[in-house]
Amino acid sequence: MDFKNKLVEKCLEILQERLNEALLAMTAAQNSANHEEKSSAGDKYETTRSMMQADRDMFARQVKDFKNEIARSKSIVNSSHTAVRPGSLVITDHAKYFIFSGIGKLYCEGEEIVALSPKAPLAMGLMGKKKDEDFILNGMSIRILEIN
Repeated sequence: MDFKNKLVEKCLEILQERLNEALLAMTAAQNSANHEEKSSAGDKYETTRSMMQADRDMFARQVKDFKNEIARSKSIVNSSHTAVRPGSLVITDHAKYFIFSGIGKLYCEGEEIVALSPKAPLAMGLMGKKKDEDFILNGMSIRILEIN
């Protein structure tokens, strides 16, 4: 369980970093829009401000999404599983998948793990599968060796 706890911490750390980056970008976009000087070309000023506001809104959505993802991820109970479900660490004969958050490839204690959102197509295809079951990924048969 110790490895899985470290994996959860690593994922939450990455999500927090992404949230912080989105917050900084949102603030920078808002500051740029607030400090845009009105020029003699009024339309250019309005267009620039509008684009900066659109950027700010995009980053605000990202902030909201990251906050929701962190809250959802923290609610996943960290325990051993006999069948794949959110929070499962799935070890196959090709890769290791952590059904937790859509982070992608990461390294924890020197091991490569693919962190998947429970809503990702691959994760949804794995849900409910058990040890020694096979599944098909990109035309390749993959065997589940272990589920934690």
